[in-house]
Amino acid sequence: MTDENEWDHVHALFTLLSKKWATGVLINLFPGPLRFTEVQREMSCTNSKTLTNTLKILEEEGLVRREIVDGRPPGVRYDLTASGRSLAERIYPLWKWSSDRAG
Repeated sequence: MTDENEWDHVHALFTLLSKKWATGVLINLFPGPLRFTEVQREMSCTNSKTLTNTLKILEEEGLVRREIVDGRPPGVRYDLTASGRSLAERIYPLWKWSSDRAG
């Protein structure tokens, strides 16, 4: 019989990925860094508060890096950490498979 705790980390991962827009953020940052407004546009997000919360959670989990960008206007750029990139590499085939099936 397997120990129930053996699966806790898997459950935690799926709970994280099921947060609104979490998987989409990882997929959209996979090609490279994006400013907040670019992430918002790529994902057709109209609720910036929810997107901000999702980015913050992913940053706290060590999957996304937030960087202040100097310039006019100043802004924030998001990129995947090594851990986030590793996870996105595994999620991308599932996203592609699902997209292909959807037509």
